[in-house]
Amino acid sequence: NLSSGPKPKVGVHMPGDAIEGNEKGGLKGLIFQGTGADFTETSSPLPEGASLADCEGLVLNCHGKGKKFAVVLYTETEEGKKRHGYISEFSTPETGYCTRRVPFSAFTRLRRPGAVEDDVPPLNLENVTDIGFRYRSAWNDGDNNFTLRVDWVKAQMQTVHPDMILVSYAGEKRAGEAHLRNSGLGYTIVRTPELNTNPGFSSPLVFFPKGEGVEAATTTSAADVADVCIRCLHSGEVCNKTFSLRNVNEDNDGFELVASIPSDKTDYVSTAVKRIDKNT
Repeated sequence: NLSSGPKPKVGVHMPGDAIEGNEKGGLKGLIFQGTGADFTETSSPLPEGASLADCEGLVLNCHGKGKKFAVVLYTETEEGKKRHGYISEFSTPETGYCTRRVPFSAFTRLRRPGAVEDDVPPLNLENVTDIGFRYRSAWNDGDNNFTLRVDWVKAQMQTVHPDMILVSYAGEKRAGEAHLRNSGLGYTIVRTPELNTNPGFSSPLVFFPKGEGVEAATTTSAADVADVCIRCLHSGEVCNKTFSLRNVNEDNDGFELVASIPSDKTDYVSTAVKRIDKNT
């Protein structure tokens, strides 16, 4: 008899200073926990006058004991008659606090049962009124007991230029990349094979999306990598992107040269990474 089992218990602790006045949408000291809860969520309004319109995503510091949760955003139309929801999942490690970066591009629309996708418009950051967290046992192998401790949540402003450029060598662990992505800084991650001392521009450069291209080469010119990094400092197109970079091998790797750069003032990097997705 299902009715004879223990009733779900859900608790939310919000201290008096939960909203940080100097941060857009900052939540501080939230404890969200439940026992026997298959599905639950909590949300709080943004500070009065705050807007996420000029922001690119959220950065949160939390302790979730290895469980998966989701950030939820709610918007209201100007008339205040319709409320729409948007969601993005994130995981937590078994022990310790972690920092998670949740770009707004990762949010998907929440649809009510029986509704079609067109019933929920794309996320309009100007209309966001509430932010919260959701837990589902289905995300966690049926486990309906959870505790999420949130130290803080902050909105990440859009950046014109990257705050940090990381050169990541093939074969190395990618933990440094993950830490940088979750730091809240505007970043560019350049993946390369082993570097050599060949002169710069001695062979064409090829740019690949994250996870492609590097393995096919043994070495790449350090001078070329340095030139790319310097150009990234002045390019808004590279912000929050990860790409692989290498020289074309002697047999051209099957590539056909379709363009050349006649001047060192040409912004070839922005052109090359323009089609690579952000938040990679």
